[in-house]
Amino acid sequence: LPTPWASCLSHLAPTPAAVVEALVAGMQITSARDVLARFPQLKDAGMLVHYAGKALAMTLTTTTSSSSFSSSSSPPSAAATAAAAAAAGGNGGAASSSSSGGSGGDAPMTSITGVEDLDAATRTTHRYRQAPSVPLFRALLSMVSPADAAAANAAAVDIVSALAAAHLGDAAPGASHYGVTWTQLECRLRAAAVLRDAAAHVRDTLEHELHMLGAGAAAAGAIG
Repeated sequence: LPTPWASCLSHLAPTPAAVVEALVAGMQITSARDVLARFPQLKDAGMLVHYAGKALAMTLTTTTSSSSFSSSSSPPSAAATAAAAAAAGGNGGAASSSSSGGSGGDAPMTSITGVEDLDAATRTTHRYRQAPSVPLFRALLSMVSPADAAAANAAAVDIVSALAAAHLGDAAPGASHYGVTWTQLECRLRAAAVLRDAAAHVRDTLEHELHMLGAGAAAAGAIG
C-alpha cells in the first residue's frame, strides 16, 4: 500500500479483508485493486456488489427551485436498498452531480474498523460523495473474481432495475397542468442517463461472458 494508507490501516492488519473494504469504502480503488491482484483470495463479491450499489445511489429531493442528486445509503440487499433509498428521497427535483455530503472518500481508515457489528452499521449508512458515479460502479464490479462474475452481474441487473423503478416511475403530482414539473422532468432525464450508462456496462459484460462461454463450448466440441 502507499505509505499513507499503510500507516493509517495498520490497525486492520489482523483482518486483511477489512483492509480491502476500507480502501473500497474510501474510494482508494487503485490500492484496492493492487491488493486484490496480489491476494485474490480476499475478493469478496458480496462486498464489492454492495459498494457498487452505493456508487449509483441517488436521492431525489424536491425544492421550490432547484435540487440535486445526492448520495444515499443502500442496505446490504442491493436491489431492495436501491428502491428504498430512492423512495425515501421522494419523486421530484432536478438532478445534478454533487460533491457535498457522504462519508466515502475522506478517511477510509476510520470508516471500517474490523469489528463486525460496527462495520455492519457503517455499510448501511456509508455514502460516496461522488455518487451517482457510473465509472466507480464499473470499477468495483471489475474487481469481482471470474468465478463470481455471473452472480455479481445478476445482482447488478437487480440494482439498476430497482433504481429505474424507483426513480423513473410515476412522478408525484406537481404544479404543472400535466402533473409533472419541469424540475421533476429534468431530474428523471438525468437519472435515466446514469442508469442507461450503468445498464449498458452490465449488458456489455453479460454479452462478453456469453461469447466466452460459446467459444469455450465450441472449443470443447472441436476437441471431442
